[in-house]
This record gives sequence, C-alpha cells and structure tokens, in this order.
Amino acid sequence: MVLPFFGAGARAGAAAAPRRSVAATVAAVAAAAAAAVLVAGGPTGVAAANQPLWRDGRNRYTFEPLWGLTDEFQSRWLDKTKWQDWNPHWIGRAPAVFKGSNIWLTGGDCVLHARRDLRWNFPANPPSLADQPRIYHTWTTAFMQSWQAVRYGFFEVRAKPMDSVLSSAFWLSSNTAKQWTELDVFEIGGGAPGGPGPGHRYTIHTNFHVFRDLSRGINPSAPVSAPRNTYHNARLAAAYHVYAMDWDAERIQWLFNGRVIRSERNVGHHQYLRVKLDSESFPYWFGLPSPAFRSSDFRVSYLRGWSKRNKWRKSGGGRGRLPPPVSFARGEVPAPGVASVGAAGKAVFVVPVPGAGASDAALVTKTTPATSLVEDVGVSPFALQRAPSPGSPEEILRSPPVPFAGWAAAAVVSAGRRIARRVRHFAPRALAADTFVSWNAGN
Repeated sequence: MVLPFFGAGARAGAAAAPRRSVAATVAAVAAAAAAAVLVAGGPTGVAAANQPLWRDGRNRYTFEPLWGLTDEFQSRWLDKTKWQDWNPHWIGRAPAVFKGSNIWLTGGDCVLHARRDLRWNFPANPPSLADQPRIYHTWTTAFMQSWQAVRYGFFEVRAKPMDSVLSSAFWLSSNTAKQWTELDVFEIGGGAPGGPGPGHRYTIHTNFHVFRDLSRGINPSAPVSAPRNTYHNARLAAAYHVYAMDWDAERIQWLFNGRVIRSERNVGHHQYLRVKLDSESFPYWFGLPSPAFRSSDFRVSYLRGWSKRNKWRKSGGGRGRLPPPVSFARGEVPAPGVASVGAAGKAVFVVPVPGAGASDAALVTKTTPATSLVEDVGVSPFALQRAPSPGSPEEILRSPPVPFAGWAAAAVVSAGRRIARRVRHFAPRALAADTFVSWNAGN
C-alpha cells in the first residue's frame, strides 16, 4: 500500500522497491513529524512537546517553555549565551575553588567535574588571614548559572550526582542590596559517609533561605532557613533521576521522579532568581575527599524551565500568566560587596519544629557568634550560601569534621551495624519527621 500524498516520484519509487506495511509507513511518517517538531521546538532544538515529569500537574496546568532556561546539552560546547561557567562574586567554598574548564558536554550530558588539582594556581588567603595556613588548596570543582533570572516557574533536571564527598547541587539564588534569597532543589553528597537516616548517599537535602529582605527586617546575620531530608531506597549516585521544583506565588514544591516530596507555603520568595548547578566542598557536612580521590563527575542530561498557567482559572485573575524571565544585564544586577557574613558577626542555624510545617511561624532558631572572614574589599571568601560558613561555630556544632582517617574508617564499619542503622531509620516512627521515597522515574 502506498499513501497518495507522497507524490508521483514517491509512488514510482515505491513500485520498484519492496512494499512496506501500513504500520511501517505510519511509523516513518511519525518519525519525520517528530524530527520536524524537534527542529522547530525552540532556539536550543528542544521539542516544544516536552512536558514536566509531574504526574498531577499536567492535568491542572499548561506549560510554556522558557527557552533561555532550557538546554538539552546536545551540542559540542556549553551555550555561553545561556550559561556562565564562573561566579563573578564567589570563587567557591573552601578549600575547593570553581574552575571554568571543569565543565564540558559529552555523550548528551553536561558534566560538572571535580578533581584533585595540585597544579592549579589557588588564590591566596585574604589579607586578614595572611598568616594562617592556606585556605584554598587541593581540589577544583565546577559552577554554572543562567544569564536570565526568573520569578516563578517549573524547573527540572535529569541528573546523576557525583559519587564523592564533594556535593552535587541544583538551586536558584540571587543576591542584591535589598534581597538575597535562595531555593535549593537538591544538595547531595553522593559518596559522603554518615549523615541522617540511612546516610548522605541516600539523602536528598532540600532547603530554602532568606538571607536578606529589608522589607521584613531579615539580614545575613539572622537568616531564615528550613532544611529537610528525603530518603531514597538506593544510592542516588548510582543512577539518573529527575529532580524538579514547582515555584509560584503561593507554594513551593519539590519533586523527585515526578512526585511531590515536599510542599511549603511561599512566604518570602518573590525575587527574580538565577538557575544554578554546582559542586562544592563541605568539610564539616559531607567531609573532605580521601587522599586516594582523583576525580568525579556530576552529570546532567537536561535542564528545562517552564512558565505555567492554571487551566481552570481565567487569565485575568489568580495564578494566570507568570512574569517573564529577565536578563541580569537589564534587571537586578548583584551589587559587589554585599555577600559578606555581616557586620554583626552572627549567624543562625534554623531547623523546623518536629511535627510542624517549615513556615516562618514554625521555626526554631539558634544564634551563635560566627567567624567573620571579610576581605579588605568587603567580600567574604566564605560567602554565606545554603549552609553556615566552613569552620564557623554553626558547622562545628552541627557535626564533627570528617578527617582523612575518619573517611577511611567509615569503609570498614561492620555490615551488621550498617543494616541495623538502615532498618532503624526506615521504621515508620522515624519516617514521620522526614520522607522516604522508593519510586523510580519509570514507575
């Protein structure tokens, strides 16, 4: 059978060639149509048909791609019109530093590489610490952020965290003179020993921060944060998973493989934010790499952003069309020198009250003096981001550092103790405080 709309040339060719079945012909036409959609889908060659992996949201919302915040990473090089591969206001969390050449595209993935890099020219200590041991040394990691900033939307990555104590993170943040807020979609120590519940290797760390909001009297010396843990039943660094955040004017939701794992009322995140991926060293949280460590990769298959509209509300009211993204070249430009710890020299570690929601009214704060390491130009090398500064009392009180000896000792913990710890933390009573998830993207 030959379809008539192929034209005379196609019919003549079909007469000489073996006849194809109807199913084969339809499949060929569908493939050609899909290829056409892929080419016309947007500036990055992303098919407009791509929709969020959100089992419930697709029935309630319509999604429009934000092309400036969407990348399938199918080209040979990182698209520098969308992404910065450096942070102009932060060189990295000590002792590691960000290095632009640690990012590349290969095999359909964007790779954020972390490595032992003894030959790298690490920056010197700030003048106030010139007589102290070198702060930055040994390891280089990677950082990338969008040129565009966005307020509200749905943001999704398919990623495989690095199997290392160096972190893998997906987050949104912006730091201006009036506001400094942050949303952490995930922070994962894919190879870190210890940790809450079954351990860091199984834990998705989510958080939100308000470091500065002059309208609400919040400043970096007393920020508002709400960390929470979600446990998976397998090592997160062993496979790719889909991580996402739904952010609108009313609620913020975190998703894992298409299902909501956390939902909070939006009480302070209405700022235009930039989308970021990075890897950092956390000496007092995940620990430092062992002497045998050489390198590890945080791999991202795609990063997609959408604006969303509620299908069942009129466009003139409620959550209608969301504000468009803006470029920092035209919008809020981060002011140099505002990333310091603060003149008050204090910081706050905030945790949710057990059994209560993580809203502003249900937070317990513990204020302790912080080590203020401010350079002469007023920018701290330990700019407060997502967690207290390395070496500060907040980190020291939270957990002891993981030295090289401790890292090696963690590998020889008896199997019986590991099993007992997992069973204990997987019990229903323990899971009431956090969340345990076991589904996979394909389910």
